[in-house]
Amino acid sequence: MPNMYTNGKHTSSILESVARSPYLNQGTAASHSVRKSLKVSGHLPAAVESLDQQKRLAMQQLRSKSTDLEKYMFLAWLRNTNIRLFYRIVIDELEEVTPLIYTPTVGTACLEYSHIYPFLAPPGVPDGLYLSIDDKPNLTQIIKNYRPYPFDSSLTPQITVITDGSRILGLGDLGVNGMGIPIGKLQLYVAGAGIDPRLYPDILIQFEDFSSEHAFSLLSKYRENTFCFNDDIQGTGAVILSGFINAVRLVEKDVPPTQHRLLFFGAGSAAVGVARQLLEFFKIEHGMSEEEAKKLVWLVDTKGLVTRDRGDKLADHKVYFARSDNEGRQYKTLYDVIEYVKPTALIGLSSTGGVFNEQVIKRMGELNKNPIIFPLSNPMVNAECTYEDAMRLTNNRVIFASGTAFPHYVEPDSGRIRYPGQGNNMYIFPGLGLGAILARPAIITDRQIYASSSALATALTEEEVSQDLMYPVVQRIRHVSAEVAAAVIVEAVDEGLARNPEVVSMVKRDCGELKTRRGKKWESLVEYVEEHMWDPNNEKFFELNNLIGSKI
Repeated sequence: MPNMYTNGKHTSSILESVARSPYLNQGTAASHSVRKSLKVSGHLPAAVESLDQQKRLAMQQLRSKSTDLEKYMFLAWLRNTNIRLFYRIVIDELEEVTPLIYTPTVGTACLEYSHIYPFLAPPGVPDGLYLSIDDKPNLTQIIKNYRPYPFDSSLTPQITVITDGSRILGLGDLGVNGMGIPIGKLQLYVAGAGIDPRLYPDILIQFEDFSSEHAFSLLSKYRENTFCFNDDIQGTGAVILSGFINAVRLVEKDVPPTQHRLLFFGAGSAAVGVARQLLEFFKIEHGMSEEEAKKLVWLVDTKGLVTRDRGDKLADHKVYFARSDNEGRQYKTLYDVIEYVKPTALIGLSSTGGVFNEQVIKRMGELNKNPIIFPLSNPMVNAECTYEDAMRLTNNRVIFASGTAFPHYVEPDSGRIRYPGQGNNMYIFPGLGLGAILARPAIITDRQIYASSSALATALTEEEVSQDLMYPVVQRIRHVSAEVAAAVIVEAVDEGLARNPEVVSMVKRDCGELKTRRGKKWESLVEYVEEHMWDPNNEKFFELNNLIGSKI
């Protein structure tokens, strides 16, 4: 890292900035010499604690809280006061902490945001950047005002997650209360893919939780000329495609891949995004034309089966999948559509809790030896069914993945423990973002999205495959993200879009071999990615001498 500050006359203000920085001022872990240099001697107890000691105390506090919302608030305060300690906890305790900083707790936090936001960060520490329509004349200055300490004008943020709050999870238009979502996503970028939480020269824009009518138009407007992607449309689609690829593998003895019938309950931006991603699987892996693949998909919205002759004006994003082969018949209820379509897979993105009821699940079990049921709506209260119900009502035969985390299920007769798949976007977007940042393509393409999904599907270990898992265990998220990032890099180079000379020279010669994601060259590329991951345990990221160019 370069010496950012070498002019002696600025030393005092620089040290004051460091003392204010939640990234660099690590509280009781700071040595006495550092405290003296920062002029904070006497501000802390005399003992110098290790990061392990700080973590132990923090975990005791976290686990003493009686509600998940209280835990969310504690973790938010920790993130805004001691970044290193916060991410050490998140990475080490990922399975315990992820549901607290992301789904399902973030949904509650968004609903309660107007009551809790003063208590998420100390005064003067911004927890996100808020922009209103009235800020347009001063937009440039406002963005410049949002900067970390210490600051160098040559460095800019690496990733931004933006939302207008108009479609937060399945909770509707929450306006400014939706800030918890982009904050949660950025935390997972750091924890899941090791993206440095401070500064980098190129920014990747992630559109998040825009209403359907805005989500598609924004993506369409900017995707061909801006370094951006939409996580609801492309990220959700990619992570569900990955689980679907593994589901197809599990049932292929009974259902040939090209004979699947996919029924989506819900027809918003996420559902259509998922459906479009699944088409890529049939086109790329099974040689189907787009029209042939599209015939495998049916959409159901609040008015029933989406057809071209239903009599209402369809939203633009629904038209692509609207059926014209229904011979004038209309089907109003989900059960009626199931009877008509006889689907092999039922995918829920409706935000309607419990709509996959006993009648629906049992019928899916009657139609299929191993029905594929993916209730993907968040938060948990909006999930179309639970894992327990899906297992119980299909005699433990369901192939299941959800959008929110469900507890494991114990089969009554055998005592076998079964684990639900969770189609959580955190398996895709951190690795996708990291790969894009390292390769620096001009744009994020559909082929890069597909590469991320395919890499996730093949990232399962032999043990995970033996347990019929849809996704890797969450404790392996950083390595999985490295594999996803490597696949994105290879695709960006193959498309001729990568602009990082180091990556291009590394990958170009062996691109064909690397696309198989096997062998020593692939392992070397994954190692390269891991070497570029930020790690709170690595002292090099916190050396004050390197950061401020003075002896401490």
